[in-house]
Amino acid sequence: MTEQFYLVELDNGEQEFFDAPYYAFRFAKVHEDARRGSVEYVAIGTFDDDEGDDIVYTGQWLRLMLRALDNEMGWIEAVAEALNERETCEDDTGSWG
Repeated sequence: MTEQFYLVELDNGEQEFFDAPYYAFRFAKVHEDARRGSVEYVAIGTFDDDEGDDIVYTGQWLRLMLRALDNEMGWIEAVAEALNERETCEDDTGSWG
């Protein structure tokens, strides 16, 4: 089994790794609540380049995920929407990003 990483990068370049996505998004939410725009991205992926299941949340997707964090149903819907959008991008362009 490939080990996953959960990484948050702040606008000052500080990076933090977490053991679970919830803790990464919670850390990001605390920083965003303190100062809007302070989180550059939240990345979830593996250290195995062959796996290909990496995703980076930025911009509006990131803000949507952070707003939904305290709303369990909203969180599930936001994740499903983000994954659906990712599949659409991969289908249309052959790559994500």
